[in-house]
Amino acid sequence: MKKNIKKFLLLFLFIVICLIILILKNKFAYAKYIEKKEIKTLTSIAKPVIVFNGENTKNVEYLNLNKCMYEFSVKNFNDNVNSDVGMKYNIMFELSQKNAPVIINLYRKTETGEEKIELSNYKTVNCEVINLGDKQKNYRVEVFYNTKSNEIMNENFKVNVIVQAMQKEVNVG
Repeated sequence: MKKNIKKFLLLFLFIVICLIILILKNKFAYAKYIEKKEIKTLTSIAKPVIVFNGENTKNVEYLNLNKCMYEFSVKNFNDNVNSDVGMKYNIMFELSQKNAPVIINLYRKTETGEEKIELSNYKTVNCEVINLGDKQKNYRVEVFYNTKSNEIMNENFKVNVIVQAMQKEVNVG
C-alpha cells in the first residue's frame, strides 16, 4: 500500500511539474490583474497671457512721398493676470497687396536704443521669448516705398500686424 501511495505521489508531482513547465513556456497569461487608482490634486492649469498693444491694421497713405512709422508692444500680462508660463512669439506683417513695392523694417526698443530685427517674407526669423514676470517689449515698424520696384501701390494699401504666440518648451528632469 505504501508503494501505491509513493507511486501516486510521484505521478502527481510529475504532472504538477509538467504543468508548471508548460505554463512557463507558453506566452499566455492565465491570470488577470486590474488595479484602479484615483489621484486627486489641488493644482490649476497654467494661464498663458500674451497681449498685443496697438492697432492690428495700419493704413498706409501717401507712401510714395515718405515713410510710415508705427509703434506697438507685446507683453505677458494684463490688468488682472500675469502669464504663468514662458511664451515664444513671431511677428508677421500681412500686406493687403501681394508683391507690394514696400520695404518693412522692424526695430525692438532696448535700454540703449533700438535693435533691428531680421525679417524673412515679412516675418521674424527667430522667435522672441517672454519669460515669467511682468515683461513688455516695445517695437517700431518702418514701411518704405521701394523706389527700385516697377509695381504700382494700391490706393488703399494696408499692413496687418499679426503676433503668433505659443508656450515655451519646458525641460523637465
